[in-house]
Amino acid sequence: MPTKWCLAPFFVLCSLLFVLCSLFFAHCSLLFAQAPLLKTRNHLHNETKMNYYAVQVKTRSEQKFIQLFKSCYPDLNLPLHFPQRQLNIRKGGQIKPVNLAVFPGYIFIEAENNDEIKACQWEFRRTEGFYRFLKSNRDITPLSSRDLELVLHFINYSGPVGMSKVYFNEKSRIIVVEGPLSGLEGRILKVDKRKGRAKINLDLFDDSFTIDLAFEVLEASPSQGSL
Repeated sequence: MPTKWCLAPFFVLCSLLFVLCSLFFAHCSLLFAQAPLLKTRNHLHNETKMNYYAVQVKTRSEQKFIQLFKSCYPDLNLPLHFPQRQLNIRKGGQIKPVNLAVFPGYIFIEAENNDEIKACQWEFRRTEGFYRFLKSNRDITPLSSRDLELVLHFINYSGPVGMSKVYFNEKSRIIVVEGPLSGLEGRILKVDKRKGRAKINLDLFDDSFTIDLAFEVLEASPSQGSL
């Protein structure tokens, strides 16, 4: 009996150690299980923090500039964006779809930070058709606020932006149901119902210009508000 009572604290201590070890290994297993999820979350978070830089190039040679740059520097894998719009143009008695620039004379580079751009800025500057970085070659600045929002509005479309679906209310005001004109109602300067085009104003840093976007007229919908 005395021997049993002497061993009792030893068994209690062993039990406590066993419980503590079990908790420790369970915690480690949970951390290992969460590791891939945390990695994925960090990857997605980093993807949303990409910066966009504007490069002014020769107008109507934007696509040529991108192709020339990629052929001269195939090891540089920076995504280059050239937002385009599609309009139906009448030529020679026929109507044909034509792709035109949304921001004439500009392309956009997607990069993580300024260091990534500065590391390859001379490759861009040596490419035929290059004019300047924005704000300037000495002050390469990523797009922000309204400039960034406007550029991403068009970059997020896959391929050239096409027709928007609209209708006109009882006051003949244009109502955008869906398409690239959505969210840009305040930039509409003029509407041509016959041609199905809306002239809008775009600005980028210190540059401002107007472009046409196509639309298709639908039946008026009472559920939609007016412009």
